[in-house]
Amino acid sequence: MNDLTFINAIRNKTLPPEEFGHKGHLRLAWLYLEKYPLYSAIDSICDHIQAYATALGAHDKFHRTLTVAIMNIMAHRKPRSEYASFDEFLQSNSDLIDDMEALVAKHYSAERLSDPEARHIFLAPDRDDFY
Repeated sequence: MNDLTFINAIRNKTLPPEEFGHKGHLRLAWLYLEKYPLYSAIDSICDHIQAYATALGAHDKFHRTLTVAIMNIMAHRKPRSEYASFDEFLQSNSDLIDDMEALVAKHYSAERLSDPEARHIFLAPDRDDFY
């Protein structure tokens, strides 16, 4: 599926859930970081993932703090136009797929991420800043 079709399927809430696993979330983050400045990308991805999850009846799955954390980590690793494609970016940053939990744990304690508010509002890192 090409990038525009993928984004539109998320926005229209028609993407089959099996096509929106962890790698799908990273792909959407990549595409939004390509298109928008960081804070606009964060606003857009949070709005679209939350609406998509709600449409699937999984509104409790969306986690704003985790989404914002991943966007910040990716933005820090992805200077504009340094990578030719999403796949090239993932090859150079395989820990985003293989060890995302450890990446996030550098910035957040388990207690902070499990705070019920972390799902609905962005909570700043309690271990280490993103930059």
